[in-house]
Parts: sequence; structure tokens; C-alpha cells
Amino acid sequence: MRMRQAAKAKTATAPSAAQSRPTMQVATVVKDGRAQAEAFARQPQKLKILLAQATEKAKQADKSAFKGLWPYLLAMLRLIRAFCSGKYKRVSWESLISVIVAIAYFASPLDLIPDFLPGIGYLDDAMIVRFVYRLVKAELNRFMEWESGVE
Repeated sequence: MRMRQAAKAKTATAPSAAQSRPTMQVATVVKDGRAQAEAFARQPQKLKILLAQATEKAKQADKSAFKGLWPYLLAMLRLIRAFCSGKYKRVSWESLISVIVAIAYFASPLDLIPDFLPGIGYLDDAMIVRFVYRLVKAELNRFMEWESGVE
């Protein structure tokens, strides 16, 4: 009886562990990208080049993969642009680095899933954007309020 209960409990927890695996992989990608993002943040000229690359890619991207996240990806691009120009400096270093990680991943041609694959090419990009959005949601909302003059 106890063995059956233990097996049942193990089976019940197995799907949640499998479901968290993609989240763990996304967290790893974000964590691993921090050093590169910090380098971009400390070199405004390189950050502007990254911003230009991401802006160009956004013009051609499959927006359907991002669903409701597309406006937030665009807001992240605008946040970096405002930061680079010196117009907006109220973002914390941690949030800025997280946003740069998401934008750098989005702009990179080297993805877990190649972008040219129809229907699924941008899913990994969307997962990174969603993960970072959840981390910086409050600061991104403050930026958008500042941007609209509501603050």
C-alpha cells in the first residue's frame, strides 16, 4: 500500500518537474547572458549597435510567437534607447542588465531554435522575453508611465 502511494506521489510530481525544465533552461540562458549584457551596458556605442540590430530584426520578426508580449519587447527596445540617449536613467542596474540580456538574445542569429523555422523559430526568443518581462515588470511599467507622461 505504501509503495503504491509513494509511486503515485512520484508520478504526480514528475510532470511538474518536467514542466519546470524549460523555465530552468531559460533562467540559465538569462544568467549566462549577464556578463555580455554588462559589457554592452558599459559600452554605450556597442549597446547602440545591439539596439539597431534588434530594431531591424523586430521589423521582420514573426510577432505571433510573442502573443501579448510583443508590446513589452518593443517597450524594452525603447527603454534601452532612452537609457542610451540619457533621457531615462531611473532603471535599476539589475533590470537594465536583464532587459539587455533579452534584447541581445532576440537580436542574436544563434538561437536554441533557428528563427527561420516557420511557426516555431521565435518561440525561444519569446520565452526569454517572457522570463525577463516577469523579472522587470514593475520597472518596465514605470518606464512606460514615464514615457507617456503619466507618472
